[in-house]
Amino acid sequence: MKKKDKRKKSENIIPDSISSFKEISSDFILKNKYLIPLIGFFLLLIIFTIRQVSNYDIGFHLAGARFILETFSFPSKDVFTYTVNSNEYIDIQWLFQIFNFFSFSVFGYNGLIILNTLLLIVVFLLLVKRFVIYKIPSPVIILSLFIILISIQIRISIRPEIFTWIGILLTLIILDNYYLSKKNKLFFLPIVMMVWVNSHGLFIIGLFLIVAYIISIWYRDKLLDKNLSKWFVISIAAIFINPYFADGAFFPIYLFTRLDSANIFKNSIAELQSPLYLFSNFKFDILIYFIILGLAYLLFFITLKKRYLHEFLILSAFTYISLNGYRNIPILIFYAVFIIAISLNNLFTEKNFYKIFDNNLFFKKYLTYTFCIVFLLTGFRVVTGSYYSGYGNSVVFGTGLNENTLPVSASNFIKTNLPNEKIINQIDMGGWLIWSLNEKIFIDGRLEVMKEEFYSEYMNSFKANGLKLLIDKYNPKVITFNHASAYLWTDELNKMGNWSPLYFDNNFSVYTNQPKDSAIFVKTFYELVTYNKIDTTVVNRQFEILSDIQSKSNLIKWIEGFYKPFENNSALVNAGNFFLQNRYAGEAEIFYLNYLLHLKSGYEEIYIKDALSNLGELYLKNNLLKLSLKCYEVLVKFSPDDLTLRNKIINIRSALNK
Repeated sequence: MKKKDKRKKSENIIPDSISSFKEISSDFILKNKYLIPLIGFFLLLIIFTIRQVSNYDIGFHLAGARFILETFSFPSKDVFTYTVNSNEYIDIQWLFQIFNFFSFSVFGYNGLIILNTLLLIVVFLLLVKRFVIYKIPSPVIILSLFIILISIQIRISIRPEIFTWIGILLTLIILDNYYLSKKNKLFFLPIVMMVWVNSHGLFIIGLFLIVAYIISIWYRDKLLDKNLSKWFVISIAAIFINPYFADGAFFPIYLFTRLDSANIFKNSIAELQSPLYLFSNFKFDILIYFIILGLAYLLFFITLKKRYLHEFLILSAFTYISLNGYRNIPILIFYAVFIIAISLNNLFTEKNFYKIFDNNLFFKKYLTYTFCIVFLLTGFRVVTGSYYSGYGNSVVFGTGLNENTLPVSASNFIKTNLPNEKIINQIDMGGWLIWSLNEKIFIDGRLEVMKEEFYSEYMNSFKANGLKLLIDKYNPKVITFNHASAYLWTDELNKMGNWSPLYFDNNFSVYTNQPKDSAIFVKTFYELVTYNKIDTTVVNRQFEILSDIQSKSNLIKWIEGFYKPFENNSALVNAGNFFLQNRYAGEAEIFYLNYLLHLKSGYEEIYIKDALSNLGELYLKNNLLKLSLKCYEVLVKFSPDDLTLRNKIINIRSALNK
């Protein structure tokens, strides 16, 4: 860590590689020699933010704002469930909720997307500010911004954590100004903290950042900085300016319990788990994360003599929280990419390497072309949907609501046909049901409200007879869930016999405790046929459809992603699975074949394997050996190393020969 002699407060200690901390002026934008790729990046950022509203929690955020505005009060106990309504509810995110509610009131659900876009533009402008402060060359800034964007894009949906990103960057800019040039704008710190504490629970990071700089100044100057310490105390006082006073100020203490490896939330909720255990789910995102993390530490120690103690403290802390929770990866990425950029700047400035950016017109011209082409091609993949192909239906380019993740139609059905009935619902649906039904539900995603004991009771419902225990205890009239993910509930309800689906769509179903009515099931099937534009004649040409299926190499699929729209029809497989679970084999066959019919517009192997495997078993049970064999022969193209599958093919061929 960089160590200097004790200095007078008035002395400017800016290193040669750092600018004089002028505000980002219009000159940086208007006179920037890389203005076109800079504009291109922000256009790409906007394209990335144009995604359908998919976040499970957006419902209770809107409902929270509605409650505050209707009652002119803040909730102290849970007001949204009938199960834990005696539990304490500290709505520390109320300001984020109000912003979103007003955006929704003016522009509808697209207003949420507009607000999210504007907030993310602020985030990246603050990133630009930090880089400009350190006199990083424009091409390196643009490249750094692009790396950050593709590293965090999975987390840029409508979430309150964006206020933590803004809070971190604002705090760092204020502290850097003070540490490096004694530019005293520390009075902004408590203002930032006051907004932050009312927006997101990780405001404690802001106080940590201040402490890191206090320690770093003490290490450098061998004395305690009384001015910064004073504003630190005032910032502590500022976090008590929230509707819950001390309870709100100490709220992060509860959040840090989720870092405990034994915590049930951490062990069962993906975004709370370590990226070390999620590589198979988010290979590209996590690979980039570890590459950035490794480079940051490598370059930090290569340029150790030019580094500061607070940089090491912050990088270490952000590494810890990101390794303990996937959702915290963006916090690490923001700082790690910054460390990489300033370390490279230290290395190459000494060798005058960066002069090529200013003096070589040929290099400048073609670097501009390269940036623009990369941004353009990436934008094409986002617009076609191919960029999101690995995320299923959870991320969709476009506007409005993503009805694959939000139970819009199911909640409308309940509101119209089963109002005010006691519900047991799946946790992912809870937020939207709170907002849509405006009545008390069973469970939602506010982990700090439900607590570990009740969540454990809910999770036990996915074990044998677990759902029955919930039904016996709470005596619901309605059960609603995503039958694609909570398929065990479908099996349990079918075993009970006195529960039947009154409504279902591609992903969600609504069960009531009344005898099964086949007429309702058939009616809903034909409604789904119309909604999905299903071709019911596919049963007359099964062999033709199966013969037309061709596996594509990853290279071909990647190339097609630049120009061919990716239509994710996986919901058809979900519906087919639901029909099969309810012993409607013919209906399941129709949906599976329609999915296979549309493979030319893109596919995910997990769904094509599911459809072919289920069709193969279906035909085998009905002694349609040739069709069954064809399913497995196509399936083996996607699973060439599956020995069980190959043996099954041999056995069917043998049976056909006999």
